[in-house]
Amino acid sequence: MSILEARRLRVRLGRRDVLTDVSVGITPGEVLGLLGPNGAGKTTLLKALAGLLPAEGCFLDDRPVGEVPARERARRMAYLPQTPGSHWPMSVRDVVSLGRLPHHRDARRERDRAAIDRAIAEADIGSLVSRPMNELSGGERARVLLARALAVGAPVLLADEPAAFLDAAHQLRVLQLLRRRADRGDAVVVVLHDLSAALRFCDRVAVLGGGRLVALGTPAAVLSDDVLARIFGIRVARGEREGTPFFQPWLPVAS
Repeated sequence: MSILEARRLRVRLGRRDVLTDVSVGITPGEVLGLLGPNGAGKTTLLKALAGLLPAEGCFLDDRPVGEVPARERARRMAYLPQTPGSHWPMSVRDVVSLGRLPHHRDARRERDRAAIDRAIAEADIGSLVSRPMNELSGGERARVLLARALAVGAPVLLADEPAAFLDAAHQLRVLQLLRRRADRGDAVVVVLHDLSAALRFCDRVAVLGGGRLVALGTPAAVLSDDVLARIFGIRVARGEREGTPFFQPWLPVAS
């Protein structure tokens, strides 16, 4: 059963429909990748699911997301934004501790301290905990905000391009971390531009184009040469390593 669901979702911003008739459910224990070219509606869909945009057709635990009290919603869903633009003069540990605010008014209880320590370890930011956020690089801030989202301990994690500002090693670690969270029973929704990573780490992918759902299913079934050419405008070179398929964008489709 889906824990979070879009049912014929429609998002209208100003006079324009940004998303139309999008239906997709997310179940505990899976990673769902949101894919599509720039402007397809991936971030809009993620924000609508998180309750950050007015939308018709989003449901959390079979309840309209907009009717779920904000504090309860914040305990059930952790949202990781796309841009790590946080320049607060706060220590890294204090920023991570903000993830516990939906549970309590402070983060000094033993359970909260344990959740914060666990998130810091998972995000591999132990060496940064005493440093102020405004002295970190963009990639370091991205990992701190990931730790803040993990500290919530929510059963749903919504991540918008979590590997975008990271070096290659940390990109892989973050994707492996999201995979482990799903394997432990969380529902993970992640916006990705790395299609080969989606093939490797996602259970299902939803491909968006022009504000509509174009394809939904397993990565192997959905990321066909036809879809890659028609929606993403690329041709790829395919391979396999240790039984896992991958591909590399090779040529743009001639316009």
